Amino acid sequence: MPASEHEALAKLEPARLPPPLPSVAPEKCGLPGFVAWADEHLFERRSVVGDYELMSAALARGRGQKFSLEDLENELAKRDYIRDAKSRKLTNREALVCEFSLVLDAQNGMRSHAAFNAGYQPAESLSAEQRGAVLRILRSRDFITVFQGAAGVGKTFAVREVVRGLEAAGHPVRVFAPQHQQAADLRRDGLASADTLAKLLAGGRTVRRARCARRS
Repeated sequence: MPASEHEALAKLEPARLPPPLPSVAPEKCGLPGFVAWADEHLFERRSVVGDYELMSAALARGRGQKFSLEDLENELAKRDYIRDAKSRKLTNREALVCEFSLVLDAQNGMRSHAAFNAGYQPAESLSAEQRGAVLRILRSRDFITVFQGAAGVGKTFAVREVVRGLEAAGHPVRVFAPQHQQAADLRRDGLASADTLAKLLAGGRTVRRARCARRS
């Protein structure tokens, strides 16, 4: 250190030094809190998980805290999970209620609405399979329509054509994805308004009942 810096340090008075930063107390939620965090984190996006996934997430959350694997297994056993006897899969009752309500909505909404745009003709550039999917969705009279296909078959191109058909009939369209990267991919592929479901729910806006097409 140069002599000039030594002299500058020697002239400093304690009163001129900044106050020390406040100490941060370690997390004290304990093992039940770690398991509760893992439960919320995993079931936010999935309806069924493995018990080992819950334990892994809880262990990661409680890293550095004092508890054993046996303690963690006992904590999981206390919880009212619904378990598959033939595997290590489980779910919680909140997820089950949500899934059941979706099934009821799908059943009760079958053939109960007008078609979105029955006369729409998809672009000729689409494959026969894509055109068939677009027509099936736009002619659907159901409350929920599921559109699925393997990776790389052109689902996004078909969805983009569905959006055109909906907008041509005057329907407002919103596109949402479970994860940020999926929403970013949709925006990159031409669906500029695509966003995450989390942002929709966290925005404080009322989510009105709407018909939906689910891509998977």
